[in-house]
Amino acid sequence: MTKTIKVKYNQETTRVEGYYPSFTKYNNIVIDEDAKTIDGSPYIEVTEEEHQAALELNIAAVVDGKLTEYTKTDQELVEELKNSKLAACNSYLIATDWQAIRKVDSGVDMKEGVAENRVLARSLQDDIENATSLEELELINTEFDDS
Repeated sequence: MTKTIKVKYNQETTRVEGYYPSFTKYNNIVIDEDAKTIDGSPYIEVTEEEHQAALELNIAAVVDGKLTEYTKTDQELVEELKNSKLAACNSYLIATDWQAIRKVDSGVDMKEGVAENRVLARSLQDDIENATSLEELELINTEFDDS
């Protein structure tokens, strides 16, 4: 008898939600063999070889009943780029905090361009948060040059 793996997936997103080997007994999970569902979500069955190949290729979606590479949605790509650009702004602010603190504490001026770039970084954070498309986000430059 061939050992199979049940691959539970989300029908809306196509993302794989779990792997359930047929040779394992599950006490707290409802597997409906007739409806081909696990706890109400659909599943497909694959061989151990198919499962291993999918893991090696980082395949994490089910489309048309087959394991395949997951393709991110536009919204996921927008959120990913937003997070990256916000992180760049935050990194700049964190890296230059000491200059702002030194200015307040001792009156020593910040390196040329730092004060302006800190204002820009905070302003860009609002622009990034309000952006709704990849095109808008790609126009926002989060590289800060103090030299």
